[in-house]
Order: sequence, then structure tokens, then C-alpha cells
Amino acid sequence: MKKQFLIIMLVALTTLFLQFPVNGQNTPKSGDLIITEFMVNPSAVSDTKGEWIEIFNTSEDDLVLNGIVISDAGSNKHTLSSDEDIIISAGGFFVMARNIDSDENGGLTPDYVYSNFSLGNSEDEIIISLDDKTILDEIAYNSDWPMYAGASLELNSGIDNPESNNTHSQWHPAVDIYGAGDLGTPGKSNSVSSGVYNQDGIEYFESFPNPTKGELFVRFSANSEEMVTINILNVLGQKIPVLKEFLSQPVMIPLDLTGMGNGIYWLEVIVGNKKYVQKIIKQ
Repeated sequence: MKKQFLIIMLVALTTLFLQFPVNGQNTPKSGDLIITEFMVNPSAVSDTKGEWIEIFNTSEDDLVLNGIVISDAGSNKHTLSSDEDIIISAGGFFVMARNIDSDENGGLTPDYVYSNFSLGNSEDEIIISLDDKTILDEIAYNSDWPMYAGASLELNSGIDNPESNNTHSQWHPAVDIYGAGDLGTPGKSNSVSSGVYNQDGIEYFESFPNPTKGELFVRFSANSEEMVTINILNVLGQKIPVLKEFLSQPVMIPLDLTGMGNGIYWLEVIVGNKKYVQKIIKQ
């Protein structure tokens, strides 16, 4: 009788033990995961080989990603699966890509390879959810976002919750080189944008890539209709006018600096009576 009681107790304790995660590993809940970087249009390799998505674990626990779904608003959908636990460490990054071979995918080492999911170059959605359709994080990007070929989009520093990363002003193009020459920081902390954001008179003012070998994009948005002047200055103070007009809508201006000598320049934007300056390096 005593032996039978011990067996019953052992079975009960084993069942109870199996109901709890081991080593602090849990299923993610809302707020635990945030999309921090993604590459939609690589230059070093094709989109089918070089697209990737980075997520970050904001929690203090290792999380099990088996069963997590990545999807868009259309038919793209992939459920993370493996014979072993797929773990994202506490406070760690996790890179999901379309190709595992670093010789083919642009030079990154992904933590997981997905299928049946691709990223549109001008607009699309990235939705991270549980298999019961509980959304953990989602973004919907379009042509207003600062995207260009060969650079990932990185979430600005200081954003650590899924509610704050679905606005284009919270993202900037990567400036650090990885792998085969594209720009991004897969699996690492994001680079720091040199842009100016949410200051008096402007919503954002940024330029990329910086340093540049010739092609430079300038993105600007004022908080209200203002006279805006944009110039490039060299070390001698000589001024090259870029734009001067009243602006009420965001603009992205492509500049060709290939005819300019290598060195340091300054990009200035004047909004009303306020001036903002960024340093530009031409290589």
C-alpha cells in the first residue's frame, strides 16, 4: 500500500513538473518580442537569398519560439518549427532569414531559416503572432519609410516595446557594413542614426548612406508648412544649394555627389529661423 502511494505521488509530481518550463524557458506573451531590424532589398545578393528579419527578446526569460507565426496581411505565412526547442535568450537578438548559407545570403549567420514568406520592396507587413493569432508585434511599412537598396531598416535606440515601432519616423537606414557589403547589424545592437527627430519645427531630418561613395538621400519632414532651405557646405564654407521652397509634405531628395571630391561636407537644413546641420563623409 505504501509503495503504491509512493508511485501515485511520483506520477503526480512528474505531471506537475512537466507543466512548467525548464530553465526559465517560456512561451512569449504580448510585449516580450519586438521587431528591431529587417532587410527588404539587399544589393549584394538577390531578395530570395538575402532577406532577413531580426527580433529582440525584451523579457528576462529565455523564450521558446516553436509555434510562433510570421505572416503578412496576405497569404505569406510561416510557422517556426524544429525537432528541438528554438530559443531566443533573455535580452537577446534572433535573426530569421530566407537562406542559411552565408556564402549565398550576403554574409550573415541566421538563427532560423523560414519559407513561404517574403518582403515587398516598397510596402508590406511583418506580423509576429502566436498560433492562436495573438499578435506579439507587427509593423506595416510603405514608401514613406526610409528604405533603399542594400541597407536594412533599424529601429531607433530607446524603443523597447511593440506599441512604438510601427511609425516610419522611428526607423533609420543602417550605416554599418556586414558580410558581403550590404548595410545592417543582424544579430547585434543597431547602429545609431545621425538624423534629427522630433525637434522644434521638424519631424525628422536624415541622410543616408553616410559615409557615401556618391549617392546620398535626404529625408525631411516639417511639423507644419514652412519655408525650407537645404544646402551642402564644404570645408571652405562654399554653399551648394539643394532645395528652397515651402514644404507641407515629407520629401526624399536623391543627391549625386560623385563629382565632388572625397572628404567632409556639411548638410544643413533651415526651417524658418532654425538651422540643423549633419556631417557628411564622401569616400
